[in-house]
Amino acid sequence: METERIAEAFNWTVVFLMAMPYLTLAGCLGWIVYRYTRAQKTREDRRTRLHIVRKGEC
Repeated sequence: METERIAEAFNWTVVFLMAMPYLTLAGCLGWIVYRYTRAQKTREDRRTRLHIVRKGEC
C-alpha cells in the first residue's frame, strides 16, 4: 500500500516536471503576444489622434 502511494507520487512528479518547460514557454509566448497587440493598439491610437489633428489644421 505504501509503495503504491510512493509510486503514484513519483508519477505525478514526473508529469509536473515534464509540463514545466511547456508552461514556461506558453507564458513567455503569451506575454510576447500581449505586448505586441498592446503596442499595435497604441500605434493605432496615435495614428487616429494625428489624423484628427491634421484634419483640424487644414
